Amino acid sequence: MRCLGTWISFRTWPVSGYVLTRVQDLKAAKWKNAFIYAAGPGVEILLAGFVWFLCGREFLRPSGSVGMIAAQSLGIAVLVDVCFNLIPRSVENQSGSGEYVWNDGLGIINSLRLTTADYARMKQQADWLEAAEESPRALDSD
Repeated sequence: MRCLGTWISFRTWPVSGYVLTRVQDLKAAKWKNAFIYAAGPGVEILLAGFVWFLCGREFLRPSGSVGMIAAQSLGIAVLVDVCFNLIPRSVENQSGSGEYVWNDGLGIINSLRLTTADYARMKQQADWLEAAEESPRALDSD
């Protein structure tokens, strides 16, 4: 799905997604890229903190309340997901084409390891793809 010029992919199971970043300018590109990858786990940590805030000290205590058990389960599931998401690894693209993308942990690390020249090449490729999308070549009918 495309939204405001950006490709978005939603999945129902496992509840996840991924980001293919696009370099728009080279000023602090590695930090911007790393923060984009860190946003996913960051939001999950905020969600777990919000659940903990709502439940108070009861969050860590055994409970017979169905609502509290559901909140505890959500909090634990989110924190486990954060931990697994931050383990650096590459993940097969949703298309099943054999292409791999970085998970958030590997994305953060590699964002900080890439050089300015790497980001300049990525920007050049993104600019070329954008220009190709705006004015696609007509197919030869020969």
